[in-house]
Amino acid sequence: LVGLAYPLCIAAFRVESYSWFIGLMFAGQYLAFAAIPTINGVLLWCVPASSRALSMALSVVGIHLLGDVPSPVVVGAMLEHLPDPRIVLQLVMAWLGWCLVFWA
Repeated sequence: LVGLAYPLCIAAFRVESYSWFIGLMFAGQYLAFAAIPTINGVLLWCVPASSRALSMALSVVGIHLLGDVPSPVVVGAMLEHLPDPRIVLQLVMAWLGWCLVFWA
């Protein structure tokens, strides 16, 4: 699903029409987040029942440490140093490519 989401999200920042942007971004984000229940299921099924809470907790901490915490600083620095905000947003969406590399 992330493989389908990636080109849609990249394309969303290249179109001129607001309607196309909303449609492509909605479809891309829908497909990207549709993979989350499967990932959570794997996180729960690959550990003993007594460790399932710890498994989910470590997953959430990892997501926050690698995503939510550094991203405002990184995106802010990119916005200050690159001339066009659309380039910054395309680079942010391109970061989704790492998901394809590590999860595929």
